[in-house]
This record gives sequence, C-alpha cells and structure tokens, in this order.
Amino acid sequence: MKKNRVFFCIGACIALISIGLISIALSSGLAYAAPGAIKDRGNLLFPYYSQAELLSSVIEHHHANMAHRLEARVSKLSESLGDFCEGQADQQVVKNNYAQTMLAWHGLSAVVWGPMLEKNTVRQIDFRPFRQNLLERAIQKQPRNPQDMALIGSPAKGFPALEHLLFVSPLQPDTPACQYAVQLGRDIHGHLAGLEWQTPPVENMDESEQAQSLFAGMQAYFNQVVGGVHHLSWEQIEKPRLKAIDQQLPLSQAQWPLNQLSMTPQAWRAQWAALSDLLVLKADAVPDPDHEVVPLEAYLLGLGQIELADGLSSRCQQLDASMSQLDSANPVQIEVAVNQLNALETFLKQDVARGLKVSIQFSSSDGD
Repeated sequence: MKKNRVFFCIGACIALISIGLISIALSSGLAYAAPGAIKDRGNLLFPYYSQAELLSSVIEHHHANMAHRLEARVSKLSESLGDFCEGQADQQVVKNNYAQTMLAWHGLSAVVWGPMLEKNTVRQIDFRPFRQNLLERAIQKQPRNPQDMALIGSPAKGFPALEHLLFVSPLQPDTPACQYAVQLGRDIHGHLAGLEWQTPPVENMDESEQAQSLFAGMQAYFNQVVGGVHHLSWEQIEKPRLKAIDQQLPLSQAQWPLNQLSMTPQAWRAQWAALSDLLVLKADAVPDPDHEVVPLEAYLLGLGQIELADGLSSRCQQLDASMSQLDSANPVQIEVAVNQLNALETFLKQDVARGLKVSIQFSSSDGD
C-alpha cells in the first residue's frame, strides 16, 4: 500500500507548513507518526485515505481481530460445557465463560459488516426472541453433529437458547438438554469459524468498476455504522425502557441485554467501545491503514472536512463520559445517553453523510 500520498494539515500546521516541507516529510518516510509520539493532535498531518484503505482497515484490524477473540471465547465456552455435562466442571465456570463470550459478541456485532452481513451471522447465532417450544423440540431430537444442527431452526439455537438453558432452565449434567447445550456451543463456533475476513478483490475490475465497487462498499459500511448507533440507542436501551414503563415494571426487570447476568451496563459499553473505535481517533497519532483501523474522524480529516471531524469527535467524547458511568437503574443517565446517541445518529445521517456524498439507506443488523 503506498505511503507517499497527499497530506492535509490540521490546525496550526495550515499556516506554517509549505508544499516544500510536506514533500520533505513524505520523502523522508514520515508518513505516519509512531503511536503516542505526537501529543498535540492539532499539529498532525493526515493523509488522504482511499476508500479501499478505510474499508480494508476495518475488515482486517477491527472485525477480524474481534472475531478471532470471540472465536477463542466460544471455544473455551464449548470446552467448559462439555466438561460440565460430563460432571467435571462447576456450572458457574460455564456461566462465567458465557458472560465473557457475550461481551465479546456485543463488541463484534455492534456494527454488522463483511461476511457477517453476507452470511446472516446475527440471525444464525443470536436470533431474538428465541422460541422455547422449538428449543424443547430440538432437545428431543438430540442432534449429534453439524449436519443435524443445520436442520434446527435459528429460533431454537444460538446464544439466546444457550442463555435460557444456563440461566432459566435447571441445566443438569448427563441430560439431553446438557448435550444439546454442547451442540449449541459447537454450532456457534462453526458459524464464527466459517467467516472469511478478507477485503473483496478488485484487481480484475477496470477503473470504473473499481470506483463503483468501492463507493458501494463505502456507502454500505457507513449505513451499517449508522445502524449500529441506532441499534444501541433504540433496540438495546430505549425500547426495553419504554416497554418496561408500559408494563409498569421496574427498570431492573426491563429486557436489557445480559440482564440475566446483571451485566447490562457492560454490554452497552462493549457495543459503544466498538462503535467508537470505528468513529474517532484513539491515539495522538496518524493511523496507518496497513496496521490499524482508520476511523471516520481520520478519514474526514484526510478529506479536509475538519469541521465534520471535530463535530464527530466532540459528540463521541460526550458519549464516552456518559457510557462510562451509565447505570441501567438510573433513568436520568439512561435518558442522557439515549439523547446523545440520537444526536450522534442525526449528525451522521445529515451532516457526515452529506460530507461523504453517501445516501442513507436501509441498514441491516443481521443481513436480512
């Protein structure tokens, strides 16, 4: 990937750096600052990132890394399930592994992208609401292998079914339900292992086809990011809150994510952390797309869209503060966080979309 590209100067550098100095910096190989080397972001030089660099950085350095960590978590969970069903492990070990697995899943699925979108991964392993009657039928069928599990419908599989068996039904070793739980873990692992985290090739396309393909990819990605912000705000926070109010239930009984594990705030923070990594810079250094994610803030700075980048950064900083202390039992904190997420979504849809010349379309969280 080429490093000698046009750079935009931010802040004080606009008035101080000439074309000649920029050429010297590029020719000396200083295209990217070492992480943490520069503490004043206003003095950073941001390159013009291509759409291909942005998209490949997201696939290779965000989703692929998170997917591999989740896959390792699921493998450990499956192993502990097998040990428990053979009477060789405590159920609390399984529950702890499940909790850590779900936090990793909430991070990865915060923005559904790449092969997750193409293969309907969310629907395959996190179909909600699951169907208890279908789960009971599936247990009676006693599937023994991946081929058997392929015949079981999504409403009786995945994380929701496993969560029901662990935290609602009294799962016992050496029972059909326990053996089915083992198969659930293996089935989830199989779906994750089957994801191919590679940037789609464009080498065999002509220049016009490449441009069209990259623009379509950029537009789809941006819509999925916007969809991720909406999903966190509405599906994960506001909708369960309103439903609890409508049913006159205390917030502690709302259908929050991971409420069975008393880990709702952690689930929210895991989703926001993943979204934030794709939105704004996390270090006082220029990201190198060959080795790290290029967030939208850096991409906008490279386009010279400084006002949009600053607006995105300020909104995300507010959310960082709100999400870090968000308590699912505190209605005031919840309202503040929802309002900030809604403001961010509106800013992305209206201002950033206009700056990137993309349109807002249907955004899918599960690839349907």
